[in-house]
Formats: sequence, C-alpha cells, structure tokens
Amino acid sequence: MNQEIHLMRGGVTSPKGFLADGVSCGIKKKGKRDLALVYTPTKANAAGVFTKNFCRAACVDYTKKAIKNGTLGAVIINSGNANACTGSHGVQSPKDTACAAGELLGIPTSTVAVCSTGVIGVRLPMKKIYQGLKLLRLSRKHGTRASQAIMTTDKVHKERAVRFSLGTKTVTIGGMAKGAGMIHPNMATMIAVLTTDVHISTPLLNKALKRANQKSFNAITVDGDESTNDTVLLLANGCVTHPNLRREDKHFRKFERALTMLMEEFAQDIVRDGEGATKCVEVLLQKAKSESTAKKYAEAISTSALVKTSLYGEDPNWGRIIAAMGSVKTPFHKNRLAIYFDKVCVVKKGVEMPGSQSRAKKVMSKKEFQIRVVINQGQAESKMWTSDLTHEYIRINANYRS
Repeated sequence: MNQEIHLMRGGVTSPKGFLADGVSCGIKKKGKRDLALVYTPTKANAAGVFTKNFCRAACVDYTKKAIKNGTLGAVIINSGNANACTGSHGVQSPKDTACAAGELLGIPTSTVAVCSTGVIGVRLPMKKIYQGLKLLRLSRKHGTRASQAIMTTDKVHKERAVRFSLGTKTVTIGGMAKGAGMIHPNMATMIAVLTTDVHISTPLLNKALKRANQKSFNAITVDGDESTNDTVLLLANGCVTHPNLRREDKHFRKFERALTMLMEEFAQDIVRDGEGATKCVEVLLQKAKSESTAKKYAEAISTSALVKTSLYGEDPNWGRIIAAMGSVKTPFHKNRLAIYFDKVCVVKKGVEMPGSQSRAKKVMSKKEFQIRVVINQGQAESKMWTSDLTHEYIRINANYRS
C-alpha cells in the first residue's frame, strides 16, 4: 500500500459535503432497504463509466445524457428492479424519478443521476419510489444505510474510503458499491457511487476514472456475464480548498493512485462476495508481448468454467490454465511458460515440476491466493481477479426470480 494514501473506515459520505440515506420503499420483500440517495448541496463535477451491453437499461441512457454537462448534485438508486426492457414506461421512469428527487432537493432535474439494479423486464413501481423519497433523512451518518439499500444478491454491503494529502490539505475519496453476480469486464451487474471533496476539473476526473476503471471493475469476473445496468459515477464537490487540479501534475497523479487503490479494493470486495464464491483469486500474467495480449490471457483463464471449478475443488490442474490461454489464439511458446500458485512453481519451461502438486494444493486451500503465469515473450503484464464456480452459484441463479 502507498504509505501516503491510507485506507480508512468510511463510505460515500466520508468526504466533506456529502449526505446520503437508504430506506425501504417496498420494491423488495420483507422491508429490506431498496432506495438510496446521495446528495451534495455544493454541485459536483462528475464523471461516469457505463455498461457496454447493447440491451442496457433506460436509466443508463438517461444518466449518460445527464452527465454530459459535467456536473451532478444527486444520485438516486433503487434495487430489486433493473427497469430494463420495459418499453416506453421504462424510458419515462428515470425521468420521473429524477424530477421527483430534484423537486425534493430543490435542484435542477438535469443534475440528478438515476440508477437501478435488480430483475430485468419488470416495470418500476413509481408510486413506491415517490413514497420512498418522502422517507429519506439525508445525513453524513447514513452512508451505510445507503450502501445497504443498493444490494441485490450481495451478502454484505460494500463501503470504503481513502484519505491523503494534497499540498497542506487532507482530502478524502469515499464510496459504496454493489455486485455479486453477472460480473465480467465491460462492467458488470454492479453500481458504484464514488465521492470526493477534491477540487478537480471534469476532464481530469474523466481521465482518472476511466484509467482506474480499467485496473479495477474491468479486471474482475465472477461468471462471464455482462449486465444491462452497470454504472460507476464519481462526484467531486471541491469542498476542501486547495489548488484546483487542472493538469496532470504530481497532485493529479496522487489523486489517480488513491482512486485506483479504492476502486481495486471495491473490485476485490465484489469478487469475494461473488454468488456462491468461496475463493478470490488474483490471476497475474507477466512478460507478455503487450498489455492487451496479457489481458486476453488473464481474462481467458479467469473466465474458464473448467479453471473456476478446479479452484472450487482445490485441484491445481494447470492443464486447464494453458488450455484457456490457447483459446485466445494468440501464439505463445509453451516451452518458455512458467506457472505459479503463490510461490509454488508447478510448471517450468512448459513442463510440470516434480512434487509441486501437493504443495500447490495446500495453496489452493486458502480463501485468497495468486495464480501467476510467466510467458517470457516480453515485459508487459496484466491482472484480473476471479472467483470459483460452486454448487451454490447454480442454486442462487436457478431460483433468482422465485
């Protein structure tokens, strides 16, 4: 960890000037929280990244349009209903939601982002959304309640923050995220709202978010399925007075490192909480010809059902790893290949190391470990995080709508 950047307990309201809450409005059963609102009275510069799924939900299109102005004042999120593939009603729903939230907060509708997550193909019950808005009690103390309200199949709520200095000022980046299934690069069934009190221009905010996203939320997979609703928003309200970040100098680079650290932590949280998962495994590809090639190999290994079931069975079946790499159809020299489970070398120069299987099996008994593949064809590397594929994953998704 960078010693100048400190992980801390906190969440979406940890930075100065942000308020939030999460309530139950009746979309979910049993009174679970299902409506969250994040708000900053000081309008924030904003950036976002979104799903690349062609069948994206209407709220994604709405928020992409809203964020083009580069500023936001609030983000409203419902869980339990994705509002995807619901026709003209679905298109109108985020507009009506933003309008109602804007009236409640006294801010322009155009500065309200809208996100939804949950079951696809079901109309959003707007009366319940309106009733839920009246129940919200915005506070810096209610960030955890907001993070609980965006959960779907998540077992735990996810909130984090980092703190660091810019010049003589101490600044914070906080956030909340959700996601456990339909997790794969090009975003996933995940929502994340990140907040900061740093004073930074919108163009730089976009650069930092997109680059950090490639190393975090676009470097995880649980089941290889992309979602219709994925959205990551970053709001910077500038409530801490320090020189405005307008160029890619040392202060901006520090901000980007802090943001990347926070997002990588959230990304790993999502994999740890993957539906039915018992393992969180880092797949590191080293010494490839290019970063793009390394990423393809890492993704092939991380997504392979055969590799993921061997992780569950704690079987160091390295043959499945090289088979997955071969499916990329980008040639590599098998006789240069090395494969490690943590520090245990199971393959060297393309051949299994005698006595390595029992030691590798002990590594695989841990909840978290690393698979490192060294191609020895260049200097580029890439990493991903993946989970194992278990009986429980099948049970959860076989009965998802029941």
